[in-house]
Amino acid sequence: MLAFAEENTPETSPEAREIVKKVSDYILHLGKFSLEFNTEMKISSEGMKHELKSVSSFAFNRPSKFAYLLKSGLVGLNIVSNGEKMYIYSPSTKKCKEMPFPKNINDIADITEFTVNTEGFGLANILISPDPEKEILRDVSSVKYGGKQDFGGVECHILKFRQIDFEWEMWVRTGDKPLIEKIVPDFKKILGSNKEYEDGMTDSGIMDNIQCDISIVLKNWNTEPVFTEDTFVFMLPKDAKISGETDSGKPKKWWPGKKEEMVLIGKLVPRLDLESTTGKFKIENFKDKDVVVLFFWNSFYPSCREVIPEIVGLTEEFKNKDVVFCMINQGESVGKVRKFLENEKIACLTAFDPDSKTADSFLTESFPQIVVIDRKGTVQSVNSGKIAGFKDFVKKKIEPLLEEKLFSPSAETGKDAPEK
Repeated sequence: MLAFAEENTPETSPEAREIVKKVSDYILHLGKFSLEFNTEMKISSEGMKHELKSVSSFAFNRPSKFAYLLKSGLVGLNIVSNGEKMYIYSPSTKKCKEMPFPKNINDIADITEFTVNTEGFGLANILISPDPEKEILRDVSSVKYGGKQDFGGVECHILKFRQIDFEWEMWVRTGDKPLIEKIVPDFKKILGSNKEYEDGMTDSGIMDNIQCDISIVLKNWNTEPVFTEDTFVFMLPKDAKISGETDSGKPKKWWPGKKEEMVLIGKLVPRLDLESTTGKFKIENFKDKDVVVLFFWNSFYPSCREVIPEIVGLTEEFKNKDVVFCMINQGESVGKVRKFLENEKIACLTAFDPDSKTADSFLTESFPQIVVIDRKGTVQSVNSGKIAGFKDFVKKKIEPLLEEKLFSPSAETGKDAPEK
């Protein structure tokens, strides 16, 4: 649910339609409220299990003041609006963006950072929408009533929604305060897809083997909160890197894409000094000797795991050709990474970056990321995201460098880097 709704008339049972209407009317009746989003994601695939949790607080004062703050967890943003300006801050990258609040609150749906990086489903969109019912039913083909069930000591109605790509449940408190208690998305259809896009990115069939369970619990509802003057004031962290608007008046791009990655190309590689499976990994040790290929990854992401065998194969293929491959793990403990390598029988050189300290210098915002460096220590290529024909793609980046064909501004335009 990533945008405010277009006109839509789904197939809806009378009981479900009545409850959706009650939820919408009640939310609109509240001039202000506060609550917590507790998101839990459990993912298992091929013997591996991952569990991610995050807690965020949300305060809203109609029509346009809100504060969405990440309290715990690794994924999420802080987003604050004082009714005139909106501030978006990423605790993980220390990046901050300031922008005018949209004149029409519906336009907030065009701000990807808000819709994608709040609780991950678009619930905040529903809560601040001037028409919550329309937003709830956006892209929904059918809604069925699933009866009543207790949740945490609270009796709830269960509504079952169906869309083209996925299904989801909404648990709504019974009685005269029909508050949303829980959302349970089911992404089996999306995970099972296998698509190829025009930019070369693919959804691999490896996703078929993934079990993903997600729940978003709405806790500590307060329908009569007392807000202070500071509730909707954004305090800029001392280490934040702030950006504003472009000359055209449009917000600057938040996540680095092709143009930002191109900043690295043609420049000396940033300093690297990390612990690895063979001791210290220092990038300067390979200058004037080897071509270096860095593979930034995290075992959580299927897109990383599926290409690791390709990295291992390339390492073997180029082992006597002055090429060094190093897999740099981002954000996971050394013990966890070593266990993963052992279980998967991966012997490729791997460096550990548990605090993701290299993320800023290499503009790493999505995984996997490949950085190719020539013998002079100059960055020749940077590519992020899934790449069709990964092995051949990397070989085409390496082989010219072995023939001393170095950086040419006309040769690297970033066209190989898929948009994020």
